[in-house]
Amino acid sequence: MDSDTELNMSWEDEFIRSTDCEITYSPEPMDKIRIQLLYVNTENQIHHSEIQSHPLTIISDLSGSEFSDSAIMRIIMSNRNFQNKRYKCESISQYCLSIEPTNLFDNPHVCIDHKPYFKTIDLPRTIHIPPSLFIFHSINSIWFLFRELELIKPTIQPIVSIIKNQSNTQPKKTKRVRISSEPPITIFGKTRKRF
Repeated sequence: MDSDTELNMSWEDEFIRSTDCEITYSPEPMDKIRIQLLYVNTENQIHHSEIQSHPLTIISDLSGSEFSDSAIMRIIMSNRNFQNKRYKCESISQYCLSIEPTNLFDNPHVCIDHKPYFKTIDLPRTIHIPPSLFIFHSINSIWFLFRELELIKPTIQPIVSIIKNQSNTQPKKTKRVRISSEPPITIFGKTRKRF
């Protein structure tokens, strides 16, 4: 068989590792991560969801991997238009189960709380992905929430002329003022003009 028609058997290694319960594996850095894109319309309803897979940069076996800020910006810029509508990236969240194998296998009734494993990311920054057990690699993900932008319809105001209509205005009255050096005379509380 040539290379184009050969079957991809990489899933077999993962299946054997997950069914082999006697060996406790150590956390491993991830080489790719699942990206979940959620599109929310103006009525706050999720009307579209999309899953993608993106490569990660492995730092080391102990430090884990990272998802660069430039890759995040590329995802945002390439997915902000959907079905002829414009969206903005409202939030980015990371879900990464990085539980220690001893905590998982020693306690059969372990309860995994989401609080230490789910967090919201402030932009722009590189996202650090800690090493995790290989069985959680398909669950670990980054969520992008895109919200539809509402179009604001401009209100059309009637055009008003800046030139006043002369036919509606009354003729101006001129008030005449005379300046005198003598003060006015007051008679019974009223001021009288001098002529």
